[in-house]
Amino acid sequence: VGFVLYERSTTEPMLDMSYFANPRFAMGSLGITFSFMVMFAMFFVLTQYLQYVRGYSPLGAGVRGLPFAFGMIAVSPRSPAIAAKFGTKRTVGSGMALLAVGLLLMSFAGLETPFVLVAVALVVSAAGVGLSMPSLSTGILQSVPMNKAGVGSAVNDTTRELGGAIGIAVIGTIVNSI
Repeated sequence: VGFVLYERSTTEPMLDMSYFANPRFAMGSLGITFSFMVMFAMFFVLTQYLQYVRGYSPLGAGVRGLPFAFGMIAVSPRSPAIAAKFGTKRTVGSGMALLAVGLLLMSFAGLETPFVLVAVALVVSAAGVGLSMPSLSTGILQSVPMNKAGVGSAVNDTTRELGGAIGIAVIGTIVNSI
């Protein structure tokens, strides 16, 4: 004797691709993918730089990555208030610009570069991610119907994972070819 616990009565897809026609959903997804792509690529290179170029132990390299975490902790909770005051577009744009500036600063790091420059670059990059990420995630979740909030959340998580995987794959290939 069998019984059906749940039967899906419709054939509608879980992720309706028409959501991507909504700029908030599409740009939120793209922005999160890009942010995580850059962030994970930076972590990948930073770890190797700190260990192989600067000679730190794995633990020492990990500790020296903490300025990024501190930057995120400082900025991310304040981002919704900043977005409410200055607008979402300005907040996300400023966050993406800060991320780019932080990466530009990081590109000057070399063998003799004082760690304080690397720490400043990490904090600036983290401020950019922390400033833009809450608004991007909110844009995704608010652009789907309430009964599809789980789908919006899944897209948000998937774009993070996809961005991270692409970032590591791309920068890993570049570093390996050099």
